[in-house]
Amino acid sequence: MKSKITCPLCGCGQSTVVNCPRYLTEGIKRRRECHGCKQRYNTLEVVFIDPAPEQRRLEREAKRQALALERQKERVRNKEINAAKRAAIRAEKRAQQAAFAKFPLLSVSMKKEVFQALDKIGVYRDWETDRKSTRLNSSHRL
Repeated sequence: MKSKITCPLCGCGQSTVVNCPRYLTEGIKRRRECHGCKQRYNTLEVVFIDPAPEQRRLEREAKRQALALERQKERVRNKEINAAKRAAIRAEKRAQQAAFAKFPLLSVSMKKEVFQALDKIGVYRDWETDRKSTRLNSSHRL
């Protein structure tokens, strides 16, 4: 945004720089001459930088980093959950195989009773048909 420099004596908006500008730590000091009243006056021009855009950029960057960290945590959580599920499935399969190994000569009706008992406590799964299902009807098992 440009601000118009006006003469402090007559208020005229037109002036020329008479001497070379001096660069100071506070800004630029210039000697000007008014076109209206021909008087000379000094100006100190300071560049003002609005801190709001930088603050908004920093906030956006912080949000972006927080989202990236949350996504990374979610991936780790999913990996841990999937590993626990696989371990539970392996343990359940070993338990099922051990149970069948102990009773190889059971009759069909006895196996059906065993399956129903295991189904009540949620242990049995039909590994050949559906690894993801937790329970199947008794008709699917035999």
